[in-house]
Amino acid sequence: MTNLKGMIYTPACRVKDNPTPKKGPSFIVESKDKEYIFSVADSGQADADNYLLSWRNSLEYVIERSAGFKVRGSFADVDLLVASWLVCLIDVLFVGKEAEVLEGWLQKRGGKGHNYKNWKKRHFLLRGNLLSYFGDVRSKEDDVSQLKGFIEMSQIVELDTTSDHGVGYDFNWRLLLGNGKEYIVAAKDEAEKEKWIGAIRKRIKKLAKLAHPIALDYKETVVSMARLSRTVRGKTPVSNFFVLSNLNLRYYKNDISKEAVEDDWGKGLLGTMPLVGCAVLPEKDVPDSATVIDVTGNRFLLTADSAAQMADWTENINSLAKDLVKQIISRGDTIRLNCLARSESQNNGYTALCIDKNNIQLNFFMLKRKVDISFKQLKRVYMSDEEIFCLRYETSDEIRVLNIICANAKGVHAAIHAAFEEVKGERSEKKASAQKLEKRERKKKKKTDSSSPAKKPKPKKRSEAEPPAEAGSDADADV
Repeated sequence: MTNLKGMIYTPACRVKDNPTPKKGPSFIVESKDKEYIFSVADSGQADADNYLLSWRNSLEYVIERSAGFKVRGSFADVDLLVASWLVCLIDVLFVGKEAEVLEGWLQKRGGKGHNYKNWKKRHFLLRGNLLSYFGDVRSKEDDVSQLKGFIEMSQIVELDTTSDHGVGYDFNWRLLLGNGKEYIVAAKDEAEKEKWIGAIRKRIKKLAKLAHPIALDYKETVVSMARLSRTVRGKTPVSNFFVLSNLNLRYYKNDISKEAVEDDWGKGLLGTMPLVGCAVLPEKDVPDSATVIDVTGNRFLLTADSAAQMADWTENINSLAKDLVKQIISRGDTIRLNCLARSESQNNGYTALCIDKNNIQLNFFMLKRKVDISFKQLKRVYMSDEEIFCLRYETSDEIRVLNIICANAKGVHAAIHAAFEEVKGERSEKKASAQKLEKRERKKKKKTDSSSPAKKPKPKKRSEAEPPAEAGSDADADV
C-alpha cells in the first residue's frame, strides 16, 4: 500500500457522462464534493472504448451494490470495490462448484441505462451466480483480461423471451436488472436461444432455493394469486401476475393457472423472491401500496386495486415468511442469509449469517472475523432504524449490542426474530412439559401413599429361654 495515492468511497458516488472530453472517451465519477475523470491512459490503445466501458460497468455495479451503505458518523476508509468483487467471488465459490457451466458466443447490446447501444459479439460464460461476457475466449479458467462486464443473477428482475428487442438479430431476448438497466442478447438460432434461456432460468431458480436454503422436500403450495402493479426505482409501473406460495413470491408476465404453477413453476416467469429474508413495508401515505424488499436488498413498490387488498397481501407475505422460518428451525435445518453490512464505526463488507436452532453465526469475510451468538445468550432482537437491526446478547462478563446496517435489514431482522421466537417457544414447551410430568409424578406418588394405611410395627417376641431384664439393668451387659 506504499504507492496508494487515494481512495474513493463508492456509496456516495454516481457515474455520469463527461460532456467535454478532451483526450478520447471518458466518464466522470462524482462524489459528494469532487469529480474524478476516468479515461484510457493510452489513447492509442486498441479497443479503448470497450475497455473504458468495462470499467464504467464495473464501477456502476459496485456503486449499485453498495447503495445500502450510509455514512453514519465516522467510518473506516475501506475500498468497497474489493468488498463488492468479493461478493462475486464468494458467491461463485459457494454456488459455482455445483453449478453447470455454459459458455459460447452471443450478440449483445445495451438497452435502457447504457450509453453505447450498438451490437457487440461477446463470449458469454454462465457460472455460479454470474453471467459474464468477454471480448474473446479465455485462455485459462481464471483469465479475466478480456472481461467486459457481468450480470449477477440475483439482480435480474425480468426475463423477457420475446424476440422483438433487436434489429438484425431474430433470436433475441431481454434482461432487466433491479437498477433499471437492460441487456439485449441474441443467439444464432432458436435452439441456441432456448438453451441459454433455459440455463438462465434454471440458475435463477437454483439461487432462489439456495437463498433460504431449504431442503427440496418442502412441499410448495399456492396461497393467493392476483394481478398487481410493480414499480422498480421510480420507473413506469408494470402490471404483473403475482403468485404467493408458502415458500416464494413469484411474478409472471401473463396470467397463469394454479395447476401450472404447482406443476413446474409455469411459463413466463419473470422473477422469484424467496420469503425467508423478505419483508413488506406498508407505504404510510399510499395505503394501496407497499415496498417489498428481498433477501439481497432489492426492492420494488407493489400496488393493489385497493387498500384492503394490499393489507391482505402484506399480512400474508409477512406471516408466511415468519411461519417458514419457524418451520425450518423446528426441523433442525439451517437458514443462510447474505448481506453487505457495516457497523457504526466500520465497513464489515460481505457478511453471511447462518441461523439454526442453537445459535446465530455472522461471518464477516472482508474482516476475516466471526461472531457466534447462542440463543441462550441472545436477549433481544430489534430494529433501531429502517436499515439497522440490533442483537442484544450476554457474554460472561457484560451485555453487548451488535448493530448491523444493511439494505435488507428488515428482512434479516424478521428472520432472526422468528427463529428466536421458535427457539424460545420450544424451550418453554419443554420446560412446561417437564414441569407437568414432574407434577403428575408427585401427584401419583402422593395418591399411592395415601391409599395404603400405615402398618404398626409388631412387638418383638421373647424366647422362653430368655429371662426378662431387671428394671434399671442393662440386658446386654457382660455379653
